[in-house]
Amino acid sequence: MQTISLLLVERTQADLDRLCDCLSKNPAFHIAGCCTNIRQAFAMIQLYHPDVILCEIFLQGQDGLTLLQRMPATAYRPLLVMMSNLASDCILQQIALHGADYFICKPIDAMRLEQTILMLSESSRSLLHAEAPADITPRIHQLLVRSGFTSRYQGFHYLTTALVLLHHEPALLSSQSKVLYLQVAQKHGTFPSR
Repeated sequence: MQTISLLLVERTQADLDRLCDCLSKNPAFHIAGCCTNIRQAFAMIQLYHPDVILCEIFLQGQDGLTLLQRMPATAYRPLLVMMSNLASDCILQQIALHGADYFICKPIDAMRLEQTILMLSESSRSLLHAEAPADITPRIHQLLVRSGFTSRYQGFHYLTTALVLLHHEPALLSSQSKVLYLQVAQKHGTFPSR
């Protein structure tokens, strides 16, 4: 079994020690780094490339949302698990909007946290390493939902169709409005302007 490297970002050193003590007992995890501020977190992300980042939302100075907002847009992207004592709808919307993979409300149950990290990591690995099926639509649909898109809206289906077309023919990206929009509209029986 491959170990999962973790970066822990907590508000205080005492919180960090508790979290580190909780997770270091499990041989499936490797604590790559621990810190109490966003500046150190960015340095450790670039240095260690952790698989999972566990981050408190409310830190001293900058908040954990800053970490979500400023994550570099590269091929490497760790799983982001946000934690907090507060779980208001507004906070949860902001977390989802900025691309967090999961939210955990404190106090944290050690066994549940471990299971959650293992489940998220396994799910992420299976998405990344799955062989491309003949019909890639379900996989694109799953990735969009995981990214926070809601499948209730017609635009979700337009986007899914566009991504499937781009997967099969990447050159369409250079002619979005003239060709790609037209093809999506034809498949859905609507107009390109929609």
